[in-house]
Amino acid sequence: MAQNFHSNSQLPSDISTAITRTAKPSSEFYSLFSEEEVIGIIHALEIRREIPLKYSYKG
Repeated sequence: MAQNFHSNSQLPSDISTAITRTAKPSSEFYSLFSEEEVIGIIHALEIRREIPLKYSYKG
């Protein structure tokens, strides 16, 4: 028997309300990554919502 997904959801009834999160990197972040890398990270976060693994070697 199919269940109505939305009937059990704890989301607000107005789904159009966006949840916004803002992260502010430390000054150490900017000292570890070049400007080109920072732009790449920002782009990946905007598009894929993840930081590419190729940057993990920098900690």
